Amino acid sequence: MKKNLRRPVSRTTARTYFTVIKLPLTKFYFTAIFFLLVIATTAQTLSTSELDAIQNSIAKKNIIGFGEPEHFYKGYYDSKIEIIKYLILHKKIDAIFFEASAAECRNIDRYVKGASNDSIIKTLHQLNEGYNYRKEGLFDCDEILNFLQWLRRKNMSTEKKVSVYGIDFQNAQTPIEELKNILKSNTHLQENLDSLQDNFDSLLKEMIENPVKIYMDTTWKKLATRNYLLAKTVRSLIKESDTKYWSNFYGKQLEEYAYIYTDPNLQRDSLMFENFKLQYHSQERVLLWAADFHIANDSTVNHMGRALTLGAFLKKEYGAQYFTIALDEDKEPVIADFKRIIFPIPKGNEAFQKYDMIIKCKKGDRASRLN
Repeated sequence: MKKNLRRPVSRTTARTYFTVIKLPLTKFYFTAIFFLLVIATTAQTLSTSELDAIQNSIAKKNIIGFGEPEHFYKGYYDSKIEIIKYLILHKKIDAIFFEASAAECRNIDRYVKGASNDSIIKTLHQLNEGYNYRKEGLFDCDEILNFLQWLRRKNMSTEKKVSVYGIDFQNAQTPIEELKNILKSNTHLQENLDSLQDNFDSLLKEMIENPVKIYMDTTWKKLATRNYLLAKTVRSLIKESDTKYWSNFYGKQLEEYAYIYTDPNLQRDSLMFENFKLQYHSQERVLLWAADFHIANDSTVNHMGRALTLGAFLKKEYGAQYFTIALDEDKEPVIADFKRIIFPIPKGNEAFQKYDMIIKCKKGDRASRLN
């Protein structure tokens, strides 16, 4: 028997919901009460006029960078989900790109489009292996799970479905498992994939426990280099065996993941940009969920002359089609004339100049990881 993964917003919500559906109501009254119930139990922080203002500001934009100051806080996630739902319901978003493993996000995409997934919680845990190893959250919490379940129901009710993609590569297990399944007959590749997994496990553990040592110690530097060369070999073997898109994309993910262990500069944003371009369809209206730092249109460059942020790459590639919205923690008490939305950004505020719009919201408590 399949486990029911649907989780209500709260126990109170669930009890109220089931009480209502037992009442002998007409269709009209049932709909009205259900609508009011949803509004009452959703922690709405923005007014309809504010949501409309956000919608109008992105009307002619195709790529929306939507940031948060820190990952895994309820206030930020609730605010973003509220806005994203509104934009989806008003048909302003065709796809969501997460700052998360592209391989695992493929499983999420299947799930929100109707495929069964009894291990959706495991999928959420694996969106970033580093966070998962440290038992810290990224997107593996009730807030995100409830949103994905909502999106799944929404997609099942319409022909035009919202897709989910990932742009990060910090997961070796899923690409390796997928490749071993796809290319079962290639014994040499299977052996190399096993070696890759062992190396990644060792490197990840050391990266978490001794992040400086892994780039300074000769033994670890040699292992990281060997692993990177092995990942390149695996990618070559894949190209020889299978020309399908996803097989080669998984190979690319492994090579990128191996690369970051060899380079202390961690050119992660440039690699995430490449992954975005590979999956983005021209004229599609997409929202990119990432940290404020990554979506920023920041012209700062490092010592090699490379742009540091994903947003800078996106702005250079897509120009005016790229629009950035950053969340900023609201530390002030609520007052009647408080403006949550700052748009356009006033001159002189240097910290905000990297973004097109700022939305103030409460940080809230740290989210709880799913069990």
